[in-house]
Amino acid sequence: MIFIRIFPVFTAFFTLSFTIMFNPGIGQTIPVANFTTSDTGCTGSRTVDFQDLTSGSPDQWFWNFGDNNTDTVQNPSHTYSVDDTFTVTLVACNMMGCDTVVKNIILKGPLAATCFPNATYYCCLQGIYNVTVGAINNTTSHDSGKYKNYSCNFVTTLTAGQFFSIEIETGPSLYENVRAWIDFNDDALFDTVNEKVFESLNKLKYHSGLLYLPDTGNVKTGRTLRMRVGSDNVNWPVPEPCTNPRYGQFEDYGIIIKGKSIPPTANFTGSQTVICLYSTITFTDLSGGFPDSWYWDFGDTTTSTLKNPSHTYTDTGIFTVSLVSFNQYGSDTMLKTGYIRVLDAPIPSCIPPIINSCCGTGIYRLLFATIDNITGDSADWYSDFTCEQYADVLTGGKYSISVETGPVYSEDLRAWIDYNNDGIFSNQGELVLSSNTLQYHNGIVRIPAVSDTNISLRMRIASDYGSV
Repeated sequence: MIFIRIFPVFTAFFTLSFTIMFNPGIGQTIPVANFTTSDTGCTGSRTVDFQDLTSGSPDQWFWNFGDNNTDTVQNPSHTYSVDDTFTVTLVACNMMGCDTVVKNIILKGPLAATCFPNATYYCCLQGIYNVTVGAINNTTSHDSGKYKNYSCNFVTTLTAGQFFSIEIETGPSLYENVRAWIDFNDDALFDTVNEKVFESLNKLKYHSGLLYLPDTGNVKTGRTLRMRVGSDNVNWPVPEPCTNPRYGQFEDYGIIIKGKSIPPTANFTGSQTVICLYSTITFTDLSGGFPDSWYWDFGDTTTSTLKNPSHTYTDTGIFTVSLVSFNQYGSDTMLKTGYIRVLDAPIPSCIPPIINSCCGTGIYRLLFATIDNITGDSADWYSDFTCEQYADVLTGGKYSISVETGPVYSEDLRAWIDYNNDGIFSNQGELVLSSNTLQYHNGIVRIPAVSDTNISLRMRIASDYGSV
């Protein structure tokens, strides 16, 4: 089924107050504040457990984690959003008074690697000897093809939306293939397509070029991301991030991506742009410049502040959708006029049963006005495309129609448009194509004057072998 629509010719601060009652107790003293943390070395974890070690029996605690977040429990856990050095403050109190301790904690390192490629064999001085990108300039030996992790000790900060030079030196004797990936979305996995940033094939010793850091999609900023560099002999498959090389070597480094100091560039897409009434569309933010908040207007008086919202339309019509993306440097708006069309799908009076499917017969393709719909053969049985395929046509207009059926047998084919929108297809006045031929059925459809325009009408295409 196909839709036909006919038109006539036209910076925050935090304050905490304590009330302290000084009622001296026997042997009780003012606390001496102290605490310890879980390991914050190169663990790749940004969740830190804090343990109170205060002496003097405190009964009140106030934590400031150094990132504008606080807590008042004795032993909190806190998840940081970026890698950095944070000044953590603990105020511990009892009935005698309060004491304060301040400590710095350092978070660094990407999430722990999920695979560690090592060379299956080793020969002929192959492997990685130097990696240079940004502030990283690390010279090593091939180390017999063993995997090396430098992601905590060799880290560079690069700005998104720019190109950067990268140079990788391999062995001096044999030609090698080299690739590099960055775990942009920080999920501890490497997307071999979307996260590959560099490739140099069939080169001896020196591999140089440019890598680009995108500022859209799921790129995480302010965190140490894992960059993996891999090499192997040209006579073996090109390196993949979690596949052991034959004779080459893999090394990991740390990349911190920061956003440019500019407002975002708003952009978005919808999972569909033509739907039937009460259908749901998922909208995906594609804004550049790392926005951190969003405002959506779906064009039907409803809004959302989610990054990637879903919305159900409860009225028919054509709707303009807008997105405003914000970051600390400003905002930007993307307006898509007439972006969503919600159709009032007419209910068919019948759904024809298919008795048998054979021999590649059936409808393969429809071309009509702006519709170009390719489908399978009669094994698909009855199909309803009224919420996916539509065309706007004008009263009095002439439009070519072409239907492709199976290439083996001549088939009887008919097409109707339910002009009076009563759910019934009549051979009198609504039959727009009748053909018996092999594979290609062509004709011209003249749209008559109808009583109602700007409504959705159903077109039906039917084919059969051996009967009309």
